[in-house]
Amino acid sequence: MKAGRLALYFLDTNIWLERLLNQAKAPEVKQLLDALDSSEFALSDFSLHSICVILGRSRKLALLDQFIADLFVQGNVTLLDLTGPEIQTVTAAMQTRRLDFDDAY
Repeated sequence: MKAGRLALYFLDTNIWLERLLNQAKAPEVKQLLDALDSSEFALSDFSLHSICVILGRSRKLALLDQFIADLFVQGNVTLLDLTGPEIQTVTAAMQTRRLDFDDAY
């Protein structure tokens, strides 16, 4: 980690969806999101695409547009991605750590 760099808190798909879909733990997620600056949060491109698919299938396009704006236009959330060769490490993590693809990613 570079000097002066804040820690990143990786929030997976389910955390974001909990808040977006106003599920049971939504108030707790809101409290977390409000407690820290958006620059301290990260999500993977896999999670972002999963959220886009879920909200798209539910025809919640306005919510999806607002989510993207909140994270990347008004906010400064870090989007993490893997290059092609790095994706090969996902299958190794699946095997050694007994994870599903999304958790290994």
